[in-house]
Amino acid sequence: MYRALFFCNHMRRQEIEAEISARMPLEEFLKIQERLAFLRNEEELKLKALADLQQIYVSATSDQDREMVKQAVGQIREISKKTREEIRSLNSLIYQRMSLEEAKDLYEKYRFSVSAAD
Repeated sequence: MYRALFFCNHMRRQEIEAEISARMPLEEFLKIQERLAFLRNEEELKLKALADLQQIYVSATSDQDREMVKQAVGQIREISKKTREEIRSLNSLIYQRMSLEEAKDLYEKYRFSVSAAD
C-alpha cells in the first residue's frame, strides 16, 4: 500500500516537474520560487518590526528617542524598497513564461508532492 502511494506521488511529482519544465528550466523555477518565499517572509518580518517601532515611538519619552525610531523606520523602509524591487524583478521573470497565479499553484503542488514523498 505504502509503495503504491509512493509511486503515485512520485508520478505526480514527475508530471508537475514536466509541466514546469515545459515553460522554463525546473531548477530556475524552483530557485526563483524559493527566493520569493524567503523575500515575502522577510517583508512580513519588516512589517512586524515597523508595527513594533510605531509602539516604541508612541511611548518614547524624549525627542532623541523618537529620532532614533524615525531613523530605524527609514532604514527598514529603504531595505524594504530594495526587497520589493527584487520581488518585482523575480515575478517578471516568471511572468514571461506563465501567469503568477499559475506559478504559485505549480510551486504549491510541487512542494506538496515533495513533502508527500518524504
